[in-house]
Amino acid sequence: MTDETPVTSDSPIARESARSLVLMAITLAVIGVVTYQVWLRLNTRSNVRLTADKIQAKPEPPSWIKSNLVQEVIIQGSLGNHSLAEPGLVRVVHRAFTNHTWVKKVNYAAIESTGKIAVELDYRRPFAALSVRNEQVPVEGDAEQGLLAVDDEGVCLPDITEAELNQLPRIYADNASAPQHYGEPWHDKRIRQSVDIIAALGNAWQALELYSVNAPESPRVATSQEVPVFELLNKQKYRIIWGSAVGSELASEPLAAQKVAYLVDKASQLPTATPGANDQILVDLRNLQLSPPELSADRAKADQRTGR
Repeated sequence: MTDETPVTSDSPIARESARSLVLMAITLAVIGVVTYQVWLRLNTRSNVRLTADKIQAKPEPPSWIKSNLVQEVIIQGSLGNHSLAEPGLVRVVHRAFTNHTWVKKVNYAAIESTGKIAVELDYRRPFAALSVRNEQVPVEGDAEQGLLAVDDEGVCLPDITEAELNQLPRIYADNASAPQHYGEPWHDKRIRQSVDIIAALGNAWQALELYSVNAPESPRVATSQEVPVFELLNKQKYRIIWGSAVGSELASEPLAAQKVAYLVDKASQLPTATPGANDQILVDLRNLQLSPPELSADRAKADQRTGR
């Protein structure tokens, strides 16, 4: 017969077992509380709809955008149907901003430490005012004074104020085919070509007191190849024959950079005070007296850049 020591409630084994049970209970309680808090947080976020205050556009929309851009993206992209906890939400927001009329490019979209979704944007900027007829206005609305703003890519922009329109270079293109929605490029390539001429002139536009680019449907000055002939009109109503579109010059025609350089060089000799007649040609930039070596050298450089 063997002697066995009975285990009592105050024995070391019992006390150790009790402590283990207490620690286990505490651990399970802590895990339960943490799990509940996580579940509660996720459940709460899953029930929170995406609203404009949860999105931050960077930088802030510029002054020429009068509408609430973020709110428009929320509505147009149906972002209010998405929750903050939804997987892939950032991609959805990125795509929604890409489709907005005033957004030229979405550089990135990401959730910041504040919990907001930050979206870095490049905005479209009014670059020129295109004169249109009533039947040319997009179906979405009316143009101020028959003018529509376009950006530097020829994209049709929503209405801006009359004062802002009047500060922009003017483009005239007879019977241009209009897009049906703002945010779309004009279908008529002459619009983009006119924009490119304005861009090529750069600061010279104001220095030369230019007013408009005219791209008639039937060129006033015909050429043997019947290419569109663009004209400039200054504020004194003198005509300047520009010639072909930028990058599409004829073999004997100076390049855009040469035309601009000539105008800048001769600016002091051009009449600016006396109003001219609408049919009075001030200068024809297609027929500049450039020396053959100068013309050939510049054209060779341009051809090398464009791969022609």
